[in-house]
Amino acid sequence: MSQDDLLTLYLPDWLRWRVEHEKHKFLVSLIDVFEARGWRVELRGNDLADRLGSVARSGWALFYDDPPVSGRCLTMRQSYLEPFWRIEKSAKRWEFDVARAEFSIEEINPKRAQQFVSFWRKRLNLPDPKPAQNYVYVPLQGRLLSHRSFQSMSPIKMVETLLEREPRQLVLTLHPRENYSDAERQAIARIAEHPKVTLSDAPMSTLLADCAYVATQNSAVVISGYLLNKPALLFGQIDFHHIAASVHRDGLDKAFEKIERQSPDYARYLFWFFQEQALNVWRPDFPDRLNSRLADHGLAL
Repeated sequence: MSQDDLLTLYLPDWLRWRVEHEKHKFLVSLIDVFEARGWRVELRGNDLADRLGSVARSGWALFYDDPPVSGRCLTMRQSYLEPFWRIEKSAKRWEFDVARAEFSIEEINPKRAQQFVSFWRKRLNLPDPKPAQNYVYVPLQGRLLSHRSFQSMSPIKMVETLLEREPRQLVLTLHPRENYSDAERQAIARIAEHPKVTLSDAPMSTLLADCAYVATQNSAVVISGYLLNKPALLFGQIDFHHIAASVHRDGLDKAFEKIERQSPDYARYLFWFFQEQALNVWRPDFPDRLNSRLADHGLAL
C-alpha cells in the first residue's frame, strides 16, 4: 500500500462516535469497501483547521456536508431518505451531478417505480393521495428576510408573490428547528393578517395530503409531496427540480403557468432520483456502485 492509499474521513463528533461503534451503515459499509481493497481509513474531526489540513495530507479526504477544499477531496450528504447518499465535489445540493442530469422517463420501469413509491409511503407513514383542496402548502425554512444566492427572492417576498398571483388560500408553516428573529416573526405576523393566509402547526403529512401543490424555496417537504403526487413550485435552486415548476429555471410567469398544467410521473421520477442517481447502501451492488461513483471523481480503488 502506498501513502496515497489513505482515505481520511472528517466527521463531527457525533458521527465519528456512530462510525466507531458501527452504528452508521453507510459509512461502515464505505470503510469496508476501501479496506477490502487495501486502503487505510482514518477518522478525524471536522473543524475548519482539520479540514484545511487535509490539503497537506496524503491520500484522499471525504467530508460530511462541508465544501471540499482540494482536488483530492469530496463531500458526502444523505439524499433526504435513509439509505440514500451522494458523494460530490460540492456541498451545495443544487450543484450536485444529479441536479444537472437529464431525467429520462422512458428508461424507468413503471411497475418497479410504483412499488418503490408504495414502499416509501408506508415507511414514512404518509396517507394515500387525496384530491386537491383549495390551498397551497408553503413550508417556510430559515432566514426569511434574506435573499440568498441560490434563491430567486427572499422567503418573505416569495409569500408576497404568491399572494399576488395565487387565488387559492396559503397555508404557511414555520420550521420547527429554526430560531427566528424578532424581525422575522414580525414579518410573518404581518403576512398572517392577510385573509388568504393561515399560519398552521398541523403535521406535514396532513397538509400535504389535501394541498393543491407545495410552494417553497427548496424544502425537502417536496420529496414527501412527490410521494403523494403533489406538484411543487420552487423559488430556489435544488437537486430535485426536474419535474417541478422552478422560478429560477423557468422564470416567474412560466413557473406559475407550469404549476397549473403539469402532471409529471412522480413514481418514475423518484425511482430515477434515488435508485439510479444515488448510492443505496441497502442494495447488494452498493460496493460496485460506490466504486463507479468514486471513479467518476477520479478516485480509483
